[in-house]
Amino acid sequence: MVKALRRSKFILGVAAATWRLQTEAKREGELEESLDFAFRFSVGAVKIAPAQVRFEIEELLRLLQEGPPRNLLEIGTARGGTLFLLSRVATADARLASIDLPGGEFGGGYDSFWIPLLRALPRKGQTLKLVRADSHDPKTYDETRRWFAGEPLDCLLIDGDHRFEGVRRDFVMYGPLVRPNGLIVIHDIVPGPEERVGGVPAFWNLLKNVYQVRELVDDWRQGGWGIGIVEVGHEGLDPELSLTSTGTEGGPGGRESVA
Repeated sequence: MVKALRRSKFILGVAAATWRLQTEAKREGELEESLDFAFRFSVGAVKIAPAQVRFEIEELLRLLQEGPPRNLLEIGTARGGTLFLLSRVATADARLASIDLPGGEFGGGYDSFWIPLLRALPRKGQTLKLVRADSHDPKTYDETRRWFAGEPLDCLLIDGDHRFEGVRRDFVMYGPLVRPNGLIVIHDIVPGPEERVGGVPAFWNLLKNVYQVRELVDDWRQGGWGIGIVEVGHEGLDPELSLTSTGTEGGPGGRESVA
């Protein structure tokens, strides 16, 4: 009974937060204002704060501002905070999509009552497709392709299944959809507890020995988080390049590191 009452109260809080977002999230503002809004937004127990280190996500957003993405795919929706921030630096007519597996590991999945809140996050003029399914399912891939009408992605963010094979499959399946000179962003590249980072750091160590990369890391001793960026070359991405081993444990590397 108590659990049911708490759930009902939370659902009402989500509805109130959605109403507030429908007005406040549409306002244009500077990047710092958007970051403050995302990290501080709260209606009771309802929050949208991204599971990001602020320095790292801000560096990513400033990079994206240099060439605002129009077609952007996020794998791993969580509470929507990162999606909100990405929409701030995307074009005014951006086509956005976010895939999340209900009941997935590593914090994945959101209830259906959260959907209106997520739909309130993009800016006016942008469109959003929410896909509540397994990103590794061919049907999910096909649905995503249809949403973008065959156009290539400007940016792909992978922050879903953190198992080594899970992040590898997301990279191999969706990476080729990114246009030449586009960006593939991978979250949680810094080594940390298994339950937080899974096999992502090991997979990243493999990637950065094959592709041109950037690393946005506040502190390599922080035990998780960290953003890795694969810069797709002029001829597009060959996702199978030497992706055959599990890599090695390690710290900063690659072409460029921000710390």
